[in-house]
Amino acid sequence: MDKLSFVAALITAIAWPTAVIVLGFALKGPFRELLGFLTKLKYGDLELNFEKSLQRLELKATAALPPETAGTSLPLLSPELARLAEASPRAAIIEGWIRLSNAAVAALRSKTGSAPTGRHLAPATVERGLVDSHLLNDAELAVVRQLRNMRNAAVHGVAFSADAGVALQYTATANRLVRLLERRSKP
Repeated sequence: MDKLSFVAALITAIAWPTAVIVLGFALKGPFRELLGFLTKLKYGDLELNFEKSLQRLELKATAALPPETAGTSLPLLSPELARLAEASPRAAIIEGWIRLSNAAVAALRSKTGSAPTGRHLAPATVERGLVDSHLLNDAELAVVRQLRNMRNAAVHGVAFSADAGVALQYTATANRLVRLLERRSKP
């Protein structure tokens, strides 16, 4: 075996392991972020429970979001959302996100006189508008992004599973943001 054949064989032998290692390091952050938003993952006999991530989100939301005003008489959760969470936690998470997304667009429209339009709105465009118009600060935006990632896991995760308590916590946090946007967008 000559030197050129040896080098070719060596490259062939280490190409895939090297690619996997490089890809693993490159996607380490996004993969950890995704795992932080799943509530339960089951693959064969392996079952992982990630409900603590929602508790961490709640702590972050408590620190980032201002407290509710004393004059607020509406409950954080509507009875229909509570019933939906019991019947279908995934549907309640999706509904909580839809309400937050609609409130964000309405707040932008109220505050700036315009808002992104179209059938499919890019979340990054709406988020940038919320910060640029001073409706949300960076810490509050981080909570919105975490909620969006959890919503994505609920919508796209085949193995996603959540109980009613997780869905109720999610929708309560989303509703706190809805109220915050409504207060800040009032003329």
